[in-house]
Amino acid sequence: MKNREGKLALTLRWGGDLLSSVSGFCIFFNKTGVLTPSVFTYFASKLGALPDVSVFFHLHPAETPSVSDEECYHISRFASIPGCYRLVVRHGFIDEIVSPDLGVLIHEQVRKFVVHQAAAKSVEAGLRSQQKAPIRTHHRPALTGRAEKS
Repeated sequence: MKNREGKLALTLRWGGDLLSSVSGFCIFFNKTGVLTPSVFTYFASKLGALPDVSVFFHLHPAETPSVSDEECYHISRFASIPGCYRLVVRHGFIDEIVSPDLGVLIHEQVRKFVVHQAAAKSVEAGLRSQQKAPIRTHHRPALTGRAEKS
């Protein structure tokens, strides 16, 4: 959370200390899929720092044999924690999710999300600037009076 000065800090419950940034990409397993993972809270409170990118990773079993790629990954960004994302992976009971390249898969999903969000913001900004652009027309001002003779 941000403190009164707008700097990233722990909540008062965890001491209220300022948090610094550490280069890195960290994946925190989130068993519940709802709250902040306790291991993330422990990491931040003990180290007094947050990685550049944090991913709260949650596995959500579906009651089907398999889940399509389109329905498998759901990612969202935390507004209150910079560089923090939640990735929920839905999987069927015959899908293999945990594999040696799981970290690469998570990184790729976050990268796709960030690129998609940046592209959407760029398009949105372009549309806003077009709406705000003045309409330029060429016209002559109407003459309302006669010119004075000198």
